[in-house]
Amino acid sequence: MELFITRLNKKEPEKKFALEANEKQMHWTIKWKSSKNYSEFFEIEIWSDNNNYTLRGEHVIDSLFDQVNEPYLLYENKSDIELISEKEEILKIIKTSVIKITYIN
Repeated sequence: MELFITRLNKKEPEKKFALEANEKQMHWTIKWKSSKNYSEFFEIEIWSDNNNYTLRGEHVIDSLFDQVNEPYLLYENKSDIELISEKEEILKIIKTSVIKITYIN
């Protein structure tokens, strides 16, 4: 993921992409400088429900008056082995979503 952020910054340095990770909490945020008057980022979270996990990825727009969450991926009730086996697909969806959201060609 860090390599992906480096490549984005080479292509669009004015957006100042950054990856914030809290591995312990299973929470990752890809942030960038928005040209709008609000904060935008892509957030990935994983949480456990008993022995299974849920993974959610969403585009978040955070303004002074409102917060909008636009879902891009959701994997529910998956074992750790299932999530690991789908890692490449999950990463592809995350990368494609960030590129689409930020209008990078």
